[in-house]
Amino acid sequence: MVTFLIFVESACAQDETGFAQETRSARSLVTPRNLFGDWNGERTRLAEKGVTFESYYITDLEGNPEGGKEQTRAGWGRFRGTIDVDLTRLIGVNGLTFHATGVWQFGANLGEKIGTIANPSGLVSAHTTRLDSWWLQQAILNDKILVKVGQFAGLDSYGDQEYGAAYIIEPLDYAIGNLFSTTYESFNPAATPAAEIRFAPTENFYIKSAMLAGNRAPYVQDPTGFHFTIADTPVFVYELGWLVKPANRSASEKTYPGTYKVGASYNGGKFQNPVTGTNVRGNYLIMSWPIKLFTVRRQARTVASIWISGLIGVRAIRIVRTHN
Repeated sequence: MVTFLIFVESACAQDETGFAQETRSARSLVTPRNLFGDWNGERTRLAEKGVTFESYYITDLEGNPEGGKEQTRAGWGRFRGTIDVDLTRLIGVNGLTFHATGVWQFGANLGEKIGTIANPSGLVSAHTTRLDSWWLQQAILNDKILVKVGQFAGLDSYGDQEYGAAYIIEPLDYAIGNLFSTTYESFNPAATPAAEIRFAPTENFYIKSAMLAGNRAPYVQDPTGFHFTIADTPVFVYELGWLVKPANRSASEKTYPGTYKVGASYNGGKFQNPVTGTNVRGNYLIMSWPIKLFTVRRQARTVASIWISGLIGVRAIRIVRTHN
């Protein structure tokens, strides 16, 4: 049994992933939540010019008082710095934005000590000081098409838990672990060179696809994140989503906002068949998950906000191709 001891976090401080990170407004970054305030108005002036930034420290401190291989305690910490630049405001290039983020992380992995199948901390990966990701993104046709190139992690946008920041355990907080072992889809902070295109013809529907460098040992092949290493076979990821936004819903109706997604990941390289032990070419993974957000009401008063994700335990299914 893993007992949670101390957890220091806020929803806005946790690692942001996916489209939410790309669309944060300058206004949200200069609110009083910053520890040192607005720097006498300097942060606001920079935000008005299109430059926003933040840094934070987050830690998971956990202990295992009973069971497992070892009864012990462990802690993992991460410093992260992020900068976003709206180049439309800064230099007048319409629809172009820039993003970069890096980390310094350290600590011990409690999961290795107690022998859990799923890592009890979504922060734990490797001791590193690294440029995690950076990209340039161009919006076209009133933001209906987004083209992104640079270095970023596939798991930040494909198969991630976009509403999982309130959890600690890795599959709920970030993503299922076999997304990397199945196709070598990249993860943060070991992001790899990548390119993505996203098409949203309406507010309720989108489809997107990315090509990622499928580096199989990313911390070894690019230990600092500055080498822009492209190694091994590429990974292709796809996703389409349907956003449910019911209009003019009454309190008695049971139709709630949410997102339904289906996606896939494919790597054409060589893999070992876990049944026969022989090498085969090509492996893929299929994902599907509904996310529902709703509020429970009693006597016209909000009493709880609940998040539900269906198929969380089986949304990532490994399928090994058995033909050459």
